[in-house]
Amino acid sequence: PIIDPSGTIPSYDDLERIMKELEDALQQAETAISGANAAAQNANKKAAIADTAAGNANTAARNANAGAGRANEASESIEGLTVEASDVAYNKPATATVTDVEGHKHIAFELRQGVPGAVPSITFTGETGEPNTDVVITQSGPPEAPVVNLKIPQGVPGTGNVSKVDGVASDAGGNVALSAVRYVAQTLQTEQQLQARLNIGIIADTYPGAGVHNAIYRGKNLGSSVTNAQWNAIQDGTFTDLYIGDYWVINGKNWRIAAFDYYLGTGDTACTDHHVVIVPDSTLYSSAMNEKNTTEGGYAGSQMYASGLAQAEATINSAFGASHILSHRNYFCNAVSNGIPSGGAWYDSTVALMSELNMYGCKIFGVGNNGSSVPSLYTADKSQFPLFAFRPDLISNRTTFYLRDVVSASNFTSVGNNGDANSLGASAARGVRPVFSIYSPAS
Repeated sequence: PIIDPSGTIPSYDDLERIMKELEDALQQAETAISGANAAAQNANKKAAIADTAAGNANTAARNANAGAGRANEASESIEGLTVEASDVAYNKPATATVTDVEGHKHIAFELRQGVPGAVPSITFTGETGEPNTDVVITQSGPPEAPVVNLKIPQGVPGTGNVSKVDGVASDAGGNVALSAVRYVAQTLQTEQQLQARLNIGIIADTYPGAGVHNAIYRGKNLGSSVTNAQWNAIQDGTFTDLYIGDYWVINGKNWRIAAFDYYLGTGDTACTDHHVVIVPDSTLYSSAMNEKNTTEGGYAGSQMYASGLAQAEATINSAFGASHILSHRNYFCNAVSNGIPSGGAWYDSTVALMSELNMYGCKIFGVGNNGSSVPSLYTADKSQFPLFAFRPDLISNRTTFYLRDVVSASNFTSVGNNGDANSLGASAARGVRPVFSIYSPAS
């Protein structure tokens, strides 16, 4: 106030001071108002930004809700989606049709077939090229009718002349005239040989059994063990694809077929099992018949029979299996008087030494009837094994080995290393080449 409540008129100095204070207050008020306006404007701007942000947020929320709705709709449409396809003619457009089927989408494709192609007609031609040139293959013509040409070189001409053919000399040009008679003879011979081979197989297939198979020599390597098919062929007595001279190679030894059903029906108790008689090509080891040089007790009374064949039995059992070694009854000499067999008996036999009859089909050194006495010569081994009838060269293996016949008071029969029939003193250590039979027992 210009005039204070007391009614005192202020002095000029007081008025100047008061005016100054009033101007300062007004200035401060204006500054405050200006700051307040600025603050209000800033607040308004921030409020506008906030309003805009809120609007954007609301819009985004609405968009999100709409997107979620569309996603749910798409999910419901895709779930259970089915597709089918069919073909249309090659000259029609391919299509894809989308439909709603029971709340899910179904897409049907119509795919266009390929354009039919023409089947080419290929022609082959050929020509002869010069010797020592390469084979040349060329193609010409349109794709629907190509022409393939083969150029094949001639062979290089040979040199020299044929001297003779079937005893007939060649002419100046190196040619041999083969007469019609000679041609027919050669042709017939070839056909007869072929037919003979065919007949063997036909006969063996038509008439199986020991009779036919004992009459055919083949000499084939049968492998390193007896197969199931071979055991079956032995058991049923057909002996299919087994022939004399065939052999198995087991543990470095050739075990060769010498006969089929050789002992069938023999013995004081008849042998009833079909079997294959086996003889090794080589001796298995060396042993004496008796430590003392005597034939007393014959073959059945010898140390060879008692223990000398144990090693052979072990080797044979290992090769073929003990259950497959035939045990049959055989008659062996068990007494000798004055160097002549005087007694014998039936024994169970699995592995034994061969006799002269097995080897040669007759007695050579073995004791026989001499007109004044009747020795005990009973035996089930009455004939030569077919193997040695077909292949006498297999009798000798260039090693001396024992046979079982009594020759004298001191000697047993043997096969010499020179291929000769011979005899040996019982105390000599010589080769052991046994005989045995294999069979397949009924299960």
